[in-house]
Amino acid sequence: MELRKIIERGLELGLDAVEIYASTSESNTLKLDNSKLESYNVKKIFGASIRGLLNGKMCYVYTESLEDDVIEEVLNQLVTNIKIINSTEKEFMYEGGHEYKEVPALVSN
Repeated sequence: MELRKIIERGLELGLDAVEIYASTSESNTLKLDNSKLESYNVKKIFGASIRGLLNGKMCYVYTESLEDDVIEEVLNQLVTNIKIINSTEKEFMYEGGHEYKEVPALVSN
């Protein structure tokens, strides 16, 4: 699921605000034996932390998948978690600016 669609879906589920922090990284591992390459491994890692706000309560969830069914489950868990918070301290999210630059996609589907 696209990041923008995740935000839209979170709002559809009743959240007042949704924020996503997504990152990708790559690691390379070489194993040498007597100057000869024994193995080479490339690992790409993706992760997204989704933060939701509902009635002044905030919660976070984390996923390593953007598959539609996984996102649906994660967002539902986020809403459930927020509803069981009994803190009386009001949370908020920074509303941001009026303009945002276009950012290249982190993950291609």
